[in-house]
Amino acid sequence: MSVAVDHLCAEINNAADLGTEYWLLDATQSVNLDAVRAIEPKLIGRQMRIQALVLALLAIDGTVEIDSSEGLRTDLFDGLTGGSFGERDRKPDLDRASRVQASAARLNGELRSAVGRRSRKLV
Repeated sequence: MSVAVDHLCAEINNAADLGTEYWLLDATQSVNLDAVRAIEPKLIGRQMRIQALVLALLAIDGTVEIDSSEGLRTDLFDGLTGGSFGERDRKPDLDRASRVQASAARLNGELRSAVGRRSRKLV
């Protein structure tokens, strides 16, 4: 179980780092357009992988209590692909980039806490 959560947390961190990179790029600058366009499908894919890993985690052990992480996942996903995501006249958004990192940190903390709670119940 712990290994599955480690893998999920690593994917969350990778998505957050890529999201931060995306939101710090100025899409109005033609030199950045290729990078912006290349990151967008990757962010969508990372969201899908995170969701799939959550489902796999629940399949491995349905007793792990991660219901409280659902809102945190929603916050992360909104940070990654909400707002002006995909708009070609988007300026860099430092607040959104910071929000992505904060959401990822809270989500990772909650997931690791859930594993800790589960471990204590088994003892």
